[in-house]
Amino acid sequence: MVNLANGLQFSNLKESVNIFVIPFQALNPLYRESLQQMLSLGQRVVDNPVYLSDLGAALTSGDSVELQAVLAETNIPKRLTLALSLLKKECELSKLQQKIGKEVEEKVKSVQVRIARVLDY
Repeated sequence: MVNLANGLQFSNLKESVNIFVIPFQALNPLYRESLQQMLSLGQRVVDNPVYLSDLGAALTSGDSVELQAVLAETNIPKRLTLALSLLKKECELSKLQQKIGKEVEEKVKSVQVRIARVLDY
């Protein structure tokens, strides 16, 4: 096993990317479709660290420079680390979008209730 500078072992890093890829199915139907297409090709994408890092990067909305950095990296542990970083950022972004969506929905509901009360009087 290859030891990374931050103390993670290669297999742990690969598993971390796997852990972040799977929840993307629940975040967005487009992610679900992409994952199902890639996984239905008969290849075990999740077993191959190169394909796994490419898949992880492809699922994110990272800018072209970040995505190209993943594709250009030849050191597999570093490539997985870059993909994992993009996946974490995407998860945080999705959580933030969900939180903002809920807050907006609550505010709209409260305004609707206030308007309904005013109209009832």
